[in-house]
Amino acid sequence: MSRENPRFCNPAAPVPGWQWQTTPQGQPYLTCELLAPWPHGFFTQPFAPQIPTDLAPILGGSPQAAYRLKQVHGPLVLTPQEIEGFTGEGVPDGDGLVTEEPGASVWVASADCTPVLVGDRLRGQVAAIHSGWRGTAQGAVGAAVARLLAQGSQLEDLVFALGPAIAGEVYQVTTQVGAQVAASLQACQGLTGEEAIAHLQAQPDPPLLPDPQPGRVRLDVRQIIRRQLIELGVEEGRVAIAPCCTYQQPDYFFSYRRTHAKNVQWSGILSIAPLAGLNQTNPAVATLPSDPIIGTDPLGSAMSKSNHKPKDQTPTEGIRTEERAWGTVTILEEGSRYRINRIEVKPQHHISTQMHYHRSEHWIVVAGTAKVICNGEETLLMPKQSTYVPMNTTHRVENPGVIPLVMIEVQNGEFLGDEDIIRLPDHQPSPQSD
Repeated sequence: MSRENPRFCNPAAPVPGWQWQTTPQGQPYLTCELLAPWPHGFFTQPFAPQIPTDLAPILGGSPQAAYRLKQVHGPLVLTPQEIEGFTGEGVPDGDGLVTEEPGASVWVASADCTPVLVGDRLRGQVAAIHSGWRGTAQGAVGAAVARLLAQGSQLEDLVFALGPAIAGEVYQVTTQVGAQVAASLQACQGLTGEEAIAHLQAQPDPPLLPDPQPGRVRLDVRQIIRRQLIELGVEEGRVAIAPCCTYQQPDYFFSYRRTHAKNVQWSGILSIAPLAGLNQTNPAVATLPSDPIIGTDPLGSAMSKSNHKPKDQTPTEGIRTEERAWGTVTILEEGSRYRINRIEVKPQHHISTQMHYHRSEHWIVVAGTAKVICNGEETLLMPKQSTYVPMNTTHRVENPGVIPLVMIEVQNGEFLGDEDIIRLPDHQPSPQSD
């Protein structure tokens, strides 16, 4: 056995908030106390070459209800039902999975990228996301959050465990990559790449670190994801980062950066029945210790929904619908940094071409067909498919069909007012405008 870095968690040196479990065969896997109500695990290299159908029974799940995707380093999020409906070869492309029913386990593979497991403390539903630097730059975790919110989750009920991944101190990337990932943060909007890197390097627990080689920086993807979640309105205590490094712990984890071998470890979580009684009296929550990474109670006062709202959330003053020439916008819920809308676009109508400096948007199609044009690239979305529109991106959505297009839109940003709708000329004449 190699000598372990004392900073990192291993079966012989556990860290509060994280526990090592062992199978009867002596194989170790990591669990997080934030996710105590759900069977889950961040599995290690001794489990190779087992795949999710082999690993699901360890969590008490069925091999027939273990779901995975062909990971492509992007923000696409699917459900088990969508995977079962896939008619192509193998499994569909995607990097995020969100459950809709109890008893489904969702899985992601990683070698240095970040596996993120999410639980909804009220509904019992879960998500698993694979997020490397490309997926992080495209908002992969935010896309999964948007999908959960569209299915009925509340932001205050979600808890996040960011599993073993390559640590920032050893992950060298180009400054171009560092700037691209930094641009996913609202705090870096309006800054040049060089300014964004300097800004993040000066922060506590910096997600970007200096590198002695010119044109290079060190990137901590998990710290970027943590900041993305906080900007969405997630309380810090509901995000835990595994004290592990895939690159520096060769006895437990595969690392592509270390060996360039295409080996992976799996991370998975099993959805459970709704947890309506999960509150301060629930021992699964009440006994959780402080988070070793954040240094606060991992669930904090958010454990009781009856008397707490996240500090950035302001109650919506009732559901209200606004008419447009092209259809309607119904505001379902909003806080100081987010808004959830139901958008209905009439057949053969479109929302005007526009962009936003201060907010990003996730769109999930509920009914009809959406023709989305984002930075000149055209995509057709069917029901249950979604897309992500970053800040500073020219975009437009059309309804090319003969039935109404219905979408759920999740906006995130520091400013959500109409003043940040920058309308641009449409390439085709139309009487409709936003």
